[in-house]
Amino acid sequence: MSLQSMSGPLSEKQPDKLLPSDSRQRGKFRRAISTTLAVTGTITTGIAFVLLAVAIHNPDTLGDLFPHIVVTSTIGLTILFSNISLNLYRLIRRLSAGESGAKLHFRFVGIFVSLALIPILIISLFTTQILRQQDSGEHEIMNALDGSRALYKTALNERKKRIIENLYQLGSTISNTPQSMVDILLEDAMEDSKAMEFALYDFSGNQLSISSLLSEPGLVPTPLDPLIVNQIKQGLDYHKVQGHEDLGQILHLVIPVHNYYSEGGESRILSTYFTIPKQLESGQEKINDAVMRNKKRLYLERQRGTVHNIAFIMILLLSLLSALWFAFYSTRRLTAPISELAKGTQDVASGIYNKPISHVSHDDLGFLVQSFNDMMLNLEHTHKSLYRSQQLIEHQNARLEGILSHLSSGVLVLDSQRRLERINSAACQILDSKIINTSGIPIGVIAQHYPLVSPLVNALTDHIQAGEKEWSVSLEITTSRGVRSLFCRGSCLIENEQLRGFVIVFDDVTDLVSAQKNAAWSEVARRLAHEIKNPLTPIQLSADRLRHKYLKQMGEEDGAVLDRATTTIVQQVSTLKKMVQAFSDYARVPKLQITTVSPSSLLNGVVDLYCAQYPDHITLQIEGELLDVEGDADRLRQILNNMIKNGLESSGTEKAAHVTVTAKMADQGTTKTLQIKICDNGRGIDEAMRSQIFDPYATTKPKGTGLGLAIVKRIVEEHNGQIKLLDSDLGSCFELSLPIHHKSANRHLQPDGEQG
Repeated sequence: MSLQSMSGPLSEKQPDKLLPSDSRQRGKFRRAISTTLAVTGTITTGIAFVLLAVAIHNPDTLGDLFPHIVVTSTIGLTILFSNISLNLYRLIRRLSAGESGAKLHFRFVGIFVSLALIPILIISLFTTQILRQQDSGEHEIMNALDGSRALYKTALNERKKRIIENLYQLGSTISNTPQSMVDILLEDAMEDSKAMEFALYDFSGNQLSISSLLSEPGLVPTPLDPLIVNQIKQGLDYHKVQGHEDLGQILHLVIPVHNYYSEGGESRILSTYFTIPKQLESGQEKINDAVMRNKKRLYLERQRGTVHNIAFIMILLLSLLSALWFAFYSTRRLTAPISELAKGTQDVASGIYNKPISHVSHDDLGFLVQSFNDMMLNLEHTHKSLYRSQQLIEHQNARLEGILSHLSSGVLVLDSQRRLERINSAACQILDSKIINTSGIPIGVIAQHYPLVSPLVNALTDHIQAGEKEWSVSLEITTSRGVRSLFCRGSCLIENEQLRGFVIVFDDVTDLVSAQKNAAWSEVARRLAHEIKNPLTPIQLSADRLRHKYLKQMGEEDGAVLDRATTTIVQQVSTLKKMVQAFSDYARVPKLQITTVSPSSLLNGVVDLYCAQYPDHITLQIEGELLDVEGDADRLRQILNNMIKNGLESSGTEKAAHVTVTAKMADQGTTKTLQIKICDNGRGIDEAMRSQIFDPYATTKPKGTGLGLAIVKRIVEEHNGQIKLLDSDLGSCFELSLPIHHKSANRHLQPDGEQG
């Protein structure tokens, strides 16, 4: 397993994910705007508080200052509220975007706001309760003053009532007294009642009699006030308290007096003045002064209360908004390093180590940020070291892959648990299996899905159980290309006296084995041909001499015996000569005469030759246009003759035999090939013979030499082609594949008239 698979892809220069300069400038600009708004709102609200302080000290100025207080406080609080709303909007947007640190920021804001709101609410409740208690005390004072005033009025009314009763008694006396005695009566009444004045008027307001201690003539006018006269005429009494510079307050009473002394006499009006006792007068003055002072104080208190309420509301709102803004500000200051640490952690997890976190504080968070930056620096150095190591490993792996890919030998590398780690393309080609993408899978499991790997697994298991560190073995596997011979070598990978894995190298030695067999059989055929050919001619000549010399001298019976014997000898010698010629042809490797051969012409020529003798027993099928091949026309014709002849002879009877020849172009990777299939309806080939059908002297015919297919295979291989036996339900079917060289292909691709 490589470093890349364990820790992700490494690169020497990680992508820089630092915020661009314009983003940082926008962040600074937003923070500057937020701070400016906070300072502006605080200053404006401070101005409002100064105006409130002036109004509290001098409540009379509240009316003039109130609009300014409202405007400045509204502007200040609006600015603070806008700033808080802007911060809240940014926080919500960060939460929606899922930015790191946003949830922590939101949580801290909630905690700080809760901590600020609880004391503010408690203070607000207590302040409201205190103000209410002060208002109730003021009402009690006013109630006491109102009671004093009521008591004063009651005492005054009682005195007025007694005076009025005495006055009516005096009026009754005057009603029965002649006018000449009225003055004396009034003087006596003044002495008895301690009045300041008694005067008698007619209903026109003219003064009739008077007895007065008042020294100011202008105080009581000679004629009676017409308004008082009209009120008396309506049957109503008149009483009024008046102020006097010397006497203080005096009570003026006026009542009607009937004239019972003379019949038909006109009713009159009795007017009197009484002084109010000093106790009542001073009490009244004190009460009035207290009432006036209290009213003024209440007015001022109301004004001051209004100012206090405004100040209280402003302080409450300012405290609330300030707490919110301070919560956002302090939380931002507190969570900024934490958010940066979270982002830095994500960057480290993503493999970015060149993004240090900026910090300005010197507290524990600053120490934590500095430690994180030191860790990132160490990780970056470690990362670069790992990158260089990985580059070296990748370079070595690339070289190893290049070497393995160009090896003709198959290579399997297993770990200590027998899991596949590496396999080259040659191994897949030799094993005829696509097992490239099975890295990390136990080789036993791979063998279950790819049976051709089983012989290797069995050999590996046997030698491991035997305790062998190095071993070699020859195997045979059956692929789509037939039986292939493999030579395998295995070794244990030991490192630090511990088993690290296994390596298996195997080669397809089928062609080598076949070449060795061919060489051996060629040598056998050459020697047989040489050893047999030499005595054949003397034997044939001796038989002919015996025949010519003794046939005529013998009797008929002996002559017949000699004739049959010599004829048999000659025939068998002729057969042996043919066999010797076949041995010679197999042993001899003539030089190929390479020319450009047209497959269509070659096939038609050979098939026409056999069709003349077997018109209904051969079928030729050419699919599409066949490209020319480079080869020896005579040797290729020999192949076709041999294959068609074998097909016709395979059924046992020439009448039932049928051979089908099919030719077409095919692609094998980047190479075009000519494919020729020759199928018959004969007896077919036994399963036991299929693996050695192309070996010399292997034949299914009673009189065959077994060299025909061996010669065909040699000729095909001399043309860099392949021949294989295909599976067939009826008879046997052979497929020849001959490569098309580039010159032939390019020549066929040229337009008409451009051929060389």
